[in-house]
Amino acid sequence: MDTGDFLRAFFGEGNRFDYDSLVSSSTETHRAVKRWAEALKEDRSAVLPRWEEDGVTWYGFATTEEAMQGLIEQVEAFIGPSFSTFTGERARLDEEDPIERAVQNYTGGRALRFHGKDNAIRTRLDQMHEVRMQRQPHTTEEDLGTGIVLRRFNMALAAGDRPEAEKQIQYLRERGLLDPTNIRYLQIRMRAAFEAWDEIVQFEEISDLIESTSHPLPVRRALLQAVYHTHFDSYEGQGAPEEALEHYEKTVQPEYGPLFTVRSSMQAPEVLKTFMMKAVSGEETDEDLRDELMKVAERIELNDPFFEVLTELGSDAGEPTVVENPISEAMTAWSKGDVDAAFRMLRQAESSPRKSECLALIHGDLQSLDVEQELEATLADLPAEEQKELARRHPICQQVLESVSAPSSWRHWLSHVGEAVYDSQEKALQHAEKLVEEWHPQQVLDAEGALEELVQQVETAPLDGWGGRIVSLALPRLLESLQNDPEYPRSTFQSLYGVVLNRIPYASDLTKSDFDVYRDLAEVRLGYGVNKEAYREILEGAEALWAEAGSPRRINWLLDFAELLTLVPSRDEEAQLRFLMTVVEALQKYRDHVEPIQVDLFRSLCEAVGQPEVGGQIHVEEKQKEGGSKEPLRQMLDGKTLGIYTLTESAGRRARSFLEEKCANLTVHLRHDKAGNSELEQVAENADYFLVVTWSAKHAATEVIGQHVPTERLIRPQGKGESSMIRDLVDYAKKEDEVSTAPS
Repeated sequence: MDTGDFLRAFFGEGNRFDYDSLVSSSTETHRAVKRWAEALKEDRSAVLPRWEEDGVTWYGFATTEEAMQGLIEQVEAFIGPSFSTFTGERARLDEEDPIERAVQNYTGGRALRFHGKDNAIRTRLDQMHEVRMQRQPHTTEEDLGTGIVLRRFNMALAAGDRPEAEKQIQYLRERGLLDPTNIRYLQIRMRAAFEAWDEIVQFEEISDLIESTSHPLPVRRALLQAVYHTHFDSYEGQGAPEEALEHYEKTVQPEYGPLFTVRSSMQAPEVLKTFMMKAVSGEETDEDLRDELMKVAERIELNDPFFEVLTELGSDAGEPTVVENPISEAMTAWSKGDVDAAFRMLRQAESSPRKSECLALIHGDLQSLDVEQELEATLADLPAEEQKELARRHPICQQVLESVSAPSSWRHWLSHVGEAVYDSQEKALQHAEKLVEEWHPQQVLDAEGALEELVQQVETAPLDGWGGRIVSLALPRLLESLQNDPEYPRSTFQSLYGVVLNRIPYASDLTKSDFDVYRDLAEVRLGYGVNKEAYREILEGAEALWAEAGSPRRINWLLDFAELLTLVPSRDEEAQLRFLMTVVEALQKYRDHVEPIQVDLFRSLCEAVGQPEVGGQIHVEEKQKEGGSKEPLRQMLDGKTLGIYTLTESAGRRARSFLEEKCANLTVHLRHDKAGNSELEQVAENADYFLVVTWSAKHAATEVIGQHVPTERLIRPQGKGESSMIRDLVDYAKKEDEVSTAPS
């Protein structure tokens, strides 16, 4: 939908401001609305009125995430809660309403909705428009290379920060750093990272993605995961494998068939289960595929009862097929579209020029490290003249012969980087991306000394220079490999998590996501218990991060990190005191960015860790309201019911205790469900306010909350910790107070 079509729809049925009048009328009101609408084309955002019988509803919308963030800041600055019901929250649009459906289609949901004092809003919108007109074009940030932006994107996924990930996609799109196809790939990966499975299967270009067999393994894996969760979760929950198989044969295979032509080296549980359905469906069971999937499940120690019962379905076809002519039969399988079977057969063939040619043919479909490794081994067995001829005819053969060998593990990859054998940054990062799909944590547990070797390699990997840059850019991929572990976090991997944690402060491009990931890993480490040396390293790393990139907007992170000290008794009193004093100095320096209640929270934390005198050194004046009335937070929550949803249970418990102590007769319901259920629905329906810690949430559960809590009562903190929760509650309460006390 282009801008003209959108404006016709917005100023159409359901809006007494109609499009033709805006174009032709010369009244002051119509000229103003037309001026605001025209701004949409240049600023990619606008605020426009919808005039109905019972009054005016104002809609703010933007066509990019970057423009949306700017619009929220502008509306808050020029209009805010003083003149309207604006809270900064995005609108939940009703697609049954033609105007709101148009807003959804045009903006992708980037919309605000509020009511207020119309004359005041009109005046303030004119002022906002004038400021926009006077604003000189300028570059707010130097142009970044694609590698840096992708690192930011991947780190945002690791941190669980979807708005930041969307911001990086927008940066890549607007500057043309990636083509539309690769932008779509990032969008699919992002949705998968946040378990937004419905969004993937409803993606506007999903048909093209299904039909293509050339997209990277992370995208193919995400698509298969989305299909599994949207079609088979209910069958798995009911323990109904026969019904699941019937649904696969009648519905899923006809609709998503092309996705099941290539499994390659993917080993995500959802992928193994969907391909097991493929193996046991039809009149005859594909014993070769079933046998291969069972071997993968055994190798990664997959503990999945539903996978196990699926293996028992299907007809009894006897033993796996005996391959008499591997190369000929592989090419037959490849011509029929069964690339996985072709690769299985080629692995059984002896090295020859013909085998190399066949591997070169299927490489583009599988795009996996194990194909590269098989091709490399095959070429190595051939005479130099035959290698040269194959390289001339097949570019992939030339690449394999001229470049570094494909790594089989993160240990192997780090060795390549440490020995400076990669001839390009691009190749190193391509291999790192593939390791996310093909490496499994079980590998370092199966080989004696492998875990210790990996820890040492991460610890001693280059910190600067060309190698340091590659490690920094690939660090989010290693994090993704660890977080994809079904048993994450493992107690046996504490040393590995520790050396990954220690690398974050040395990144050359520190962002909010680096801070958030550092806190998350520190919580994992402290939660399992650490010795004195590790305790000191964790706190010193946090101080180093703050010294390098601390700022007023990150003060909440520092306070959230301080809460982690309550997880474990102090292992180093000196290190603990030094860190707490860092917090005190930051609170004093940025006192205007700190709420008094956050200082109270920090003081209680100091008491909890046995350092009460530290909290006593902070002096922040609390502004009293006229007439001595209660502060906004207490006024809002006294006698009310508050729901809190967070997967960071320790922070949720501390926030509940602190708030119930501060606010009279407040009832707090703490939830940490990983999926929607009737109990969560009941809490959402009955809560006066609901605080959802988005950075620590599961998509399925937050969807349920969003469906049962009005947008104006939904509060989303910008961090995971107790301090962030309290700060955003205070900000929300202040806005409520300003709206209720503003003159009519």
